[in-house]
Amino acid sequence: MAWAEGWANAAGYYLARSRRLCAMPDRNRRILFFRVALVAAVALVFHLATTERAYPGVEQLHDKVSHVLAFATLAFLTDFSFPASRF
Repeated sequence: MAWAEGWANAAGYYLARSRRLCAMPDRNRRILFFRVALVAAVALVFHLATTERAYPGVEQLHDKVSHVLAFATLAFLTDFSFPASRF
């Protein structure tokens, strides 16, 4: 029954891990949220910058406006992702 103990240990590990995530203070949850959003935004900006595909919503914006929006979004997410750092 060693395999059963292995499964029980694995299940216990993931249960303890999920409890730790639920027990996170609100501040840490916000930081985690902004860091995940920052990674997603960087991936999206990288995709939009390197693809040859034309997206209707993006193409209708003026080039300068789209750059300002992208950099402002990245700056906002970076600022909130690392609140202890001063820029």
